[in-house]
Amino acid sequence: MSRNLLVGKNPSGVYEPVVVDADGRIKMDLAAVSHSSDINVNVQNASIATTGAAKSVTQTQVMNAVSIANSSKADSTGVDISTHDGAISIYGITDNLTGDGFVIEYSHDDSTYYGSSDKIYVNDDGDFAASLTGIGVKYIRISKKNTSGSAEIVTAYLAVKA
Repeated sequence: MSRNLLVGKNPSGVYEPVVVDADGRIKMDLAAVSHSSDINVNVQNASIATTGAAKSVTQTQVMNAVSIANSSKADSTGVDISTHDGAISIYGITDNLTGDGFVIEYSHDDSTYYGSSDKIYVNDDGDFAASLTGIGVKYIRISKKNTSGSAEIVTAYLAVKA
């Protein structure tokens, strides 16, 4: 029987042994791995288990069948994202496939919102979706200006990872 020692360099540059559990599975801290830019991993026939607590996703309906008249604008409900890790998804459906996209807006007080240059555009089925990371504000919402020539119905959700 032979023994092999597998080591890896931690974020501080110190070599440490790789942890293997009683069933022979390699355990790694994915949070430490995700911050490194020089990782090349080739894993075959393996199962990876994350360490630490699992993160939960909270979904909030921010527009519920909101009717937007032609030449009007509607804003979704703002969502406090300050206690989340910055991974955000915005998605939904509209019955209007023409006109402007959705504008992502940010706020520090849920009162004054600032529009960004980021837009979410609708696909051919009326669905829309975007994922954002690294958001450094307290509140986020979407805004939609209807320039299609007829009324528009929008349902939208915002999901954040806790």
